[in-house]
Amino acid sequence: MFANSFNVLGTPPTPIVLTTSDWQKFLGRDSASAGTIPLPFPGQVIVGVDPIFGEAGFILAFGVASLQIGDAVRIGAGYATTRQLAATRGMVGISMSANTDTAALSWFAVRGQVPARLAASAANAPLYGSATAGSLSNAVVSTNGVTGAFAMTALAATIGTKQVSTLSGSNLLAVGNIDGLYVGGGVTGTGIPADTTITAIGYGGLMLGVSAPPVGFVQLSANATATGSVTGTFIHGAAFALVNLAHPAAANLG
Repeated sequence: MFANSFNVLGTPPTPIVLTTSDWQKFLGRDSASAGTIPLPFPGQVIVGVDPIFGEAGFILAFGVASLQIGDAVRIGAGYATTRQLAATRGMVGISMSANTDTAALSWFAVRGQVPARLAASAANAPLYGSATAGSLSNAVVSTNGVTGAFAMTALAATIGTKQVSTLSGSNLLAVGNIDGLYVGGGVTGTGIPADTTITAIGYGGLMLGVSAPPVGFVQLSANATATGSVTGTFIHGAAFALVNLAHPAAANLG
């Protein structure tokens, strides 16, 4: 999970998933919200760091309907976004949140290695636009190439292992650290049902009205079936792979 390398009041966290109302209040765009905060502005850039994925660059742009974490988008004029399709041209970014509010801002990765939602992927493969909205693919279509975007792994590749603690009947998993973890990523291990994914990452308490798991825990899509201290293997989600970005752009020449 990427952490902002600097913390400025009014700057939204990179991975948080908020409701439309929460985004508007946080960014000062809701007339009913009280107080004055420094407003982030469209096009603002930051550097974020994850000890597993390394350093990455992010740009602040507006949400779009049906946006999911890891989606590829075209960032257009005024920093409006469109979920990437094969015929879409322009600057490309990878969404760090499920921000579906076209009047609210959130972060999109444009540089570095980040998890992304892909329609198909092989390790060390160039990426192209696909017919699946928001998903790039390693399927070669010469007119749909995305320059500056490369798949580093296949889908569902292993990220690494951590010692974790499960509690039978609970969907909270205790983890020593959240390095390399993200919402949509998967985890396997004794007492963890097959195809389990991470649905929330622990910040503790409430984050702008959104309840988060306690610090040191992640929330899973399924309850554990046993209690114990086990080795958890963390993997990219079934539709995710690690991609390398160098300010990608879709030309769709042809």
